[in-house]
Amino acid sequence: MAVLSCLPGLKVGIKVNGELAKEYDAPPDDVKATSKKYTFYKLSSRINEENPYALAYVESKPGEQFELAIDSSGLGFPDFRRQIKLTVIIDNWSLPPYVIMKQVDTLSTTTVGDKVTGWEKISFGFSSLDIVEAPVSEKDIKKQIEEASRYGTIVIKLELVHHSTPTTGGGSIAPPKTSVGKVAEKVLKGKAVDSRAIFNSEAATAPSFCSATCVDPLYRPFAVFEFRYRTMEGLIREFIVPRPKEVVDVEEEFMRIKHIKPEIGVEARGIKREPMDAALFASRYKQRRLENGKVEIDLTDD
Repeated sequence: MAVLSCLPGLKVGIKVNGELAKEYDAPPDDVKATSKKYTFYKLSSRINEENPYALAYVESKPGEQFELAIDSSGLGFPDFRRQIKLTVIIDNWSLPPYVIMKQVDTLSTTTVGDKVTGWEKISFGFSSLDIVEAPVSEKDIKKQIEEASRYGTIVIKLELVHHSTPTTGGGSIAPPKTSVGKVAEKVLKGKAVDSRAIFNSEAATAPSFCSATCVDPLYRPFAVFEFRYRTMEGLIREFIVPRPKEVVDVEEEFMRIKHIKPEIGVEARGIKREPMDAALFASRYKQRRLENGKVEIDLTDD
C-alpha cells in the first residue's frame, strides 16, 4: 500500500481480485511536479516539509475487478468525532462522495440513480483502451486531448470531516460517464496509456445518506493518492518496469546449433561454395573403418 512519509499512519492501495496490487515507484520528478497541482489542508506540522501526495503505478489486466483499500488506523481516526470523506476519480468519472466510518475500510462499489429511475450498484474493472491510427476530426481531437491526461488514473482525495450524521437523502446521483471509445494514437502523444476502466452495474436498493461538515472551510484534502494503471507491457514502455532479460538455456542452444546442417551452395561471407559430390569425395581419398565404427580418411594425395 502507498504510504506518505509525512503521514505514515495512513495507507491507501488498490486491490485486484481481492489481493493488494503490487505497486511500482513513479519517477521522483513526476511526483514532485504533479503534487503541485493540489493545495492541502495541513493535518500535521510535519507536512510543512512536503506535500502529502503519493503517486504509484499498478499493473492492470483486462477483465479483472479492482477496489480501493484504506487503512488509517495509524492516524487514530475515523472515530466518533472525526471521519474521512473520500473523493474518488476513476478516469473521467468522479464517484459520489464516500464517508469512511472505519479505520480499515474498502470501497468496492458505489450506488447511483434516483427514486424515479431506480438505483444501480456500480463495481469497477480494468479493460483495454482502443487506440487507433485513423484520423480524427479536430473537434474530437480537442475533446480527447482534454480527457487523455486522465485515462488510466485513479485519484483518491481525503478530507477531514466531523459531525457526520445520517440523513434522509434521496437526490439524484449521476451514473458513470460513458466509457471512452476509440482514442487516436496522436492524442496520447507517445504515452504508454493502454487501459481504461469499465463500470459494471446491477440493480440495488437506495443507498444510505449522511451529512458532514468539512473541518477545512476551504474544502482542501489533507492527502491525495494517485494510482496509474497500465498493462505490464505499458509499464515497460513507460520505463516504470525494466524489460526482462531473455533467458537462454545454454545446453539446449548448443544442441540446437550442433544439429543444424549447413546448406550446400549457400553464400557465406561473400564466398559461394559449389556442391560437392559425395561419391567423388569417397573415391578421391583412402578410407579405413576403425574398430569403434568410425571412419578414418587419408587426406594425402598419393
